[in-house]
Amino acid sequence: MVNGTASNDPLAGLIPPPSELNDAHKVYGVAAGCIVMCIAASGMVLWRLYLRVAARKFGLDDYATAFALLCYLTWSGLAIYINLHAGVGKPLWELTLGEIQLWYKGIVACNFLYPVMSTSIRASLLIFYRRLFVNPATSLVYAWTINILLALQLVYLVVFCSIPVLVCRKTSDAADPFTSAMYCDAWVYIDETIALYSVSLAFDLALLTLPVFPIASLRMPAKKRAGVLLLFLLGFTASAAAAWKLGMYTWELNRLYDIDPRWYNYQMSRLVPPQFDSYGVTFWVPSMLEPTLAMICASLPGLRPALGRIYEVLSSALGSTFGRSREQHNGAKIQLGDSDQPMYDWATHTIGGSTQKLRGGNSSGTASRDGAPSKISHSELSSTGAGPDDEERGPYHLENGVITRHYRTAV
Repeated sequence: MVNGTASNDPLAGLIPPPSELNDAHKVYGVAAGCIVMCIAASGMVLWRLYLRVAARKFGLDDYATAFALLCYLTWSGLAIYINLHAGVGKPLWELTLGEIQLWYKGIVACNFLYPVMSTSIRASLLIFYRRLFVNPATSLVYAWTINILLALQLVYLVVFCSIPVLVCRKTSDAADPFTSAMYCDAWVYIDETIALYSVSLAFDLALLTLPVFPIASLRMPAKKRAGVLLLFLLGFTASAAAAWKLGMYTWELNRLYDIDPRWYNYQMSRLVPPQFDSYGVTFWVPSMLEPTLAMICASLPGLRPALGRIYEVLSSALGSTFGRSREQHNGAKIQLGDSDQPMYDWATHTIGGSTQKLRGGNSSGTASRDGAPSKISHSELSSTGAGPDDEERGPYHLENGVITRHYRTAV
């Protein structure tokens, strides 16, 4: 009877998991990468929130961003903890039962935390777009599109936080490899995960297109408009990371080759998928990269003025160090007088049908070439301080708010 029972036991004759912790082959690279990504994204978001507080303009989208940051930090903490304490990256036969159980608990936590985090990030972006682009002159279709997408985020959250409950008889069953094998439906879990990642990617692509229409209709030079649009479209990197994560997940499901045959001599090979041998790279890296890029790219539009000022300071410092004028973007740096410091910031204007960059006065005026006026708006000019004598030297003159350049003509 004993022999009969033993012969029917699928784990009989297989090597049990080790009872003592062995960190000889422990991998720290994924955890270190998660820490770096967390610091970078958190720093950018906190900088943006600080600037909003300092300007006394903290609004609803900023509160949503702060909540999204909290969810992101929780997700990052989970990623770092699991990678450091669950044996992620070690040979599977070196994992203790405690490490495997912690690994499974991390999977359960991800099933609930990922929908919450991704919903909070997208909701903060949608509220930011509503503040930025929706006004009395905005198309009702565009305004309602944002509101509908916000409502769909709630539906997404409820649905994908409810489905994991249906995968197992009890949620706690999923946190242990033995009970998970007996009481959880692996195929329901796989289908739910693919659906979760696919819907998330679809929402990301929808959010990516939202800024295109209002930015394309802005009244500004085409080159500047393209630069602003590019700043918003950097969110494509987060969508690319989401697509990569979905692709890696489906590819790993079908990876039945390139698996160390020694793994099949161990009991846990009958319970733990062999694809877990590369779980850190195939799951945790893209799962951290996606929200990290989303948080950074969502902060860049709000940081654009501050980043522009830093760029100007660095450019001026480099110009002073090397003692020469430098080309800035597509326009020439024009000095007023003999001072090394430019008197005014860039102003875009058109002379004779061509667009140039000029240093102009800190007031509205016109720049003329051969008597052809060209308007320079007040908002595009900002003074950096120069004496009144500087206004009367060089080929450019500032008189009563009018910038005039004298051209030599062939006689």
